[in-house]
Amino acid sequence: MGLVLEQILIVLLLLSSVFLIGIPFVKLVRTLVPSRRNPVRVAQERLEQARLEAEAARLNKETEKVYEDLYHDVLDDTETENRRKL
Repeated sequence: MGLVLEQILIVLLLLSSVFLIGIPFVKLVRTLVPSRRNPVRVAQERLEQARLEAEAARLNKETEKVYEDLYHDVLDDTETENRRKL
């Protein structure tokens, strides 16, 4: 009976050491070995990102133009009001 219990404890000790050492080792190997990526998918993602950035730049430029026009309109209005006051 004591021999069977001792063997069970040894097996449990070995299994726990496999989990404690093996799992971090597998994670380390996965981080060191780069995953195979589909080059077509990567190119599509980059193209989509570039398209979105171009759209954002265009909208930003249009927004700056609108704010600049608004700023000049407000300046003209305040100048006109100041002239009326004088």
